[in-house]
Amino acid sequence: MVKKEVVKRFSCLKCGTPFEAYPPDDRHDRATRNEKDYEDHIRVDYKCKDCANINTIYWGYSPPAFAVG
Repeated sequence: MVKKEVVKRFSCLKCGTPFEAYPPDDRHDRATRNEKDYEDHIRVDYKCKDCANINTIYWGYSPPAFAVG
Protein backbone atom coordinates (compact mmCIF):
# COMPACT_ATOMS: atom_id res chain seq x y z
CA MET A 1 0.00 0.00 0.00
CA VAL A 2 1.31 3.45 -0.93
CA LYS A 3 1.15 6.14 1.73
CA LYS A 4 -0.85 9.17 0.61
CA GLU A 5 0.92 12.41 1.51
CA VAL A 6 -1.39 15.02 3.00
CA VAL A 7 -0.42 18.62 2.39
CA LYS A 8 -2.41 21.67 3.39
CA ARG A 9 -1.92 25.13 1.94
CA PHE A 10 -2.13 28.24 4.08
CA SER A 11 -1.19 31.89 3.72
CA CYS A 12 0.92 33.88 6.13
CA LEU A 13 -1.34 35.94 8.37
CA LYS A 14 1.02 38.91 8.16
CA CYS A 15 2.04 39.17 4.48
CA GLY A 16 -0.14 36.62 2.66
CA THR A 17 2.71 34.51 1.28
CA PRO A 18 1.45 30.95 0.69
CA PHE A 19 3.12 28.02 2.41
CA GLU A 20 2.62 24.26 2.61
CA ALA A 21 2.01 22.52 5.91
CA TYR A 22 2.60 18.79 6.34
CA PRO A 23 1.10 16.71 9.16
CA PRO A 24 3.44 15.78 12.01
CA ASP A 25 2.42 12.10 11.93
CA ASP A 26 0.01 9.64 10.29
CA ARG A 27 -2.78 10.18 12.83
CA HIS A 28 -2.99 13.98 12.99
CA ASP A 29 -4.11 14.86 9.47
CA ARG A 30 -6.62 17.69 10.06
CA ALA A 31 -5.17 21.21 10.04
CA THR A 32 -6.65 24.33 11.60
CA ARG A 33 -5.52 27.68 12.95
CA ASN A 34 -7.95 27.43 15.88
CA GLU A 35 -6.42 25.69 18.91
CA LYS A 36 -9.85 24.68 20.23
CA ASP A 37 -11.02 22.80 17.11
CA TYR A 38 -9.39 19.54 18.26
CA GLU A 39 -8.92 18.37 21.83
CA ASP A 40 -5.89 16.18 21.09
CA HIS A 41 -3.82 18.37 18.79
CA ILE A 42 -0.20 18.95 17.92
CA ARG A 43 0.96 22.55 17.58
CA VAL A 44 3.38 23.25 14.74
CA ASP A 45 4.88 26.68 14.05
CA TYR A 46 5.77 27.62 10.47
CA LYS A 47 8.11 30.56 9.84
CA CYS A 48 7.20 32.64 6.78
CA LYS A 49 10.02 32.65 4.24
CA ASP A 50 9.28 36.25 3.23
CA CYS A 51 8.53 38.17 6.45
CA ALA A 52 9.67 35.69 9.18
CA ASN A 53 6.24 35.79 10.86
CA ILE A 54 5.43 32.67 12.87
CA ASN A 55 2.20 31.01 11.68
CA THR A 56 0.81 28.40 14.05
CA ILE A 57 -1.13 25.41 12.72
CA TYR A 58 -2.85 22.90 15.02
CA TRP A 59 -2.99 19.35 13.70
CA GLY A 60 -5.86 17.21 14.99
CA TYR A 61 -7.69 14.07 13.96
CA SER A 62 -11.21 12.82 13.63
CA PRO A 63 -11.96 9.70 15.64
CA PRO A 64 -12.78 6.69 13.46
CA ALA A 65 -16.44 5.90 12.97
CA PHE A 66 -17.67 2.60 14.34
CA ALA A 67 -20.51 0.67 12.83
CA VAL A 68 -22.64 -1.59 14.97
CA GLY A 69 -24.56 -4.24 13.21
